[in-house]
Amino acid sequence: MQSEYDAIMKTGTWHLCDLPLGKKAIGTKWVYKVKCKPDGTVDRYKARLVAKGYAQEKGIDFDETFAPTCPVTTVRSICAIAAHRGWNVHQLDIKTTFLNGDLHEEVYVSQPRGFVQKGHEHKVCRLRKALYGLKQAPRSWYEKIHAYLIAFGFENSPTESTLYVKRADDVFLIMVVYVDDMLLTGPNEKHIADFKADLHASFEMSDLGHLHHYLGIQFMQVDGG
Repeated sequence: MQSEYDAIMKTGTWHLCDLPLGKKAIGTKWVYKVKCKPDGTVDRYKARLVAKGYAQEKGIDFDETFAPTCPVTTVRSICAIAAHRGWNVHQLDIKTTFLNGDLHEEVYVSQPRGFVQKGHEHKVCRLRKALYGLKQAPRSWYEKIHAYLIAFGFENSPTESTLYVKRADDVFLIMVVYVDDMLLTGPNEKHIADFKADLHASFEMSDLGHLHHYLGIQFMQVDGG
């Protein structure tokens, strides 16, 4: 819980204020999960602060909510191309993903249980960034990562919104985005490492190395291909 709260503070997700007249604050709750490795052993214990988005009202504190997700067929296609060409497929994970999404609507939430500021118990949190549970959170994050990739020189596929390709001089990279999980491949490992470094400088990120387990699919490397 402390780690999650620290991440929220680091990204400047909200600031405390008095609730304006005529506005309502959405409740928050803690959600706990045990994250397991592919072999079923415990990897870590995770706590996440979630807004009670079911209390939101369209046109008041949210508008558009659609965000694309990557189909498994796209993942399989990229892996097939990489295997055919002998490229490594790298897996990346963005930490506290939705906290990176910029929020354009006026949204207030209650202070999280266990972290209510002393002397400011009556105040609420005015959100600057998206919070898990908000109806517009996935869309806000997709807009953020889309803008970042386009600025970095990637082109978005006209038929698959989660597929990005960069072609510049001798650089060729393919990126697939599935919410906070990303797959990255290409012929040059140095170009991949350079992009990872830039991504890490912009977002809190975990480099999971070569692809082993993704969307419930286990991938295995064998000698010779």
